Amino acid sequence: MLIAAACGKKEEQEMPVPAAAAFPVQTITLQDAAVFQEYTANQEGYQNVEIRPKVDGFIQKTDLGKGPLIRKGQLLF
Repeated sequence: MLIAAACGKKEEQEMPVPAAAAFPVQTITLQDAAVFQEYTANQEGYQNVEIRPKVDGFIQKTDLGKGPLIRKGQLLF
């Protein structure tokens, strides 16, 4: 009898479906992001030179502004 009772068909009970959980949603937009990092450093040229005049006197005018790239043989004053 125990075996016959175990094989009997029981009415299927519907399992309750859990409610969907609510999560915050954020809309994503495409945009440029500025990446900036600051480091401390010392900077030196590949070749350091000293510029000295061939004659005595004072410099009254230069043909260059401050900080331009100078080539070998270029007129400075």
